[in-house]
Amino acid sequence: MKKRTLMILKALLIGLLMVATILATVYLGIDSPVPWLLGFLVVALSAYNKLCDKHKYISWKQEYSVGIKSIDNEHQKLLGLINRFLTASREHPSTFYEQEALEELIDYTRYHFKHEEELMEKHDYPDLEAHKKEHRKMVKRVNELVEEYNLRGQEALEDTAGYLKHWLINHIRVVDQQYSDYMHKRGVH
Repeated sequence: MKKRTLMILKALLIGLLMVATILATVYLGIDSPVPWLLGFLVVALSAYNKLCDKHKYISWKQEYSVGIKSIDNEHQKLLGLINRFLTASREHPSTFYEQEALEELIDYTRYHFKHEEELMEKHDYPDLEAHKKEHRKMVKRVNELVEEYNLRGQEALEDTAGYLKHWLINHIRVVDQQYSDYMHKRGVH
């Protein structure tokens, strides 16, 4: 079942439960357990949906910090852009908003990679080429995902968002942490 269809069905179910709650209250009275049970179901289903959505988004954690303010700020912005893309892919029926969010994310990622690589080059980071290779691999994969999005549309968005989310977190926690100590020893904070 398509994601949008599922989202519409969930909204309809919550709406029907709300109407049923009101009607049960009117016809059975406030003392009846039926309106209370229906009301509880509305609240529980809404809370469950929010909880499920919350796990799909990512928040900045201190453990992601590389200890370089400009890089940490850029990583935080990238996480925000990924969340914006996740929102666009879930909640907006317009492909324009999805494409805009994806393009902004890709453009900012390129800017970040360029800045990070320039910083490493400036401070003679010994594993610069390996780091650049990781960046190029990611850009290549994102280009493939964009092509897939252009072919499959909405269906490809969740795969794209999932890849970006997991790649960025892993890259920050593993690969970027490798240059952190080196840069600190060079006085970069």
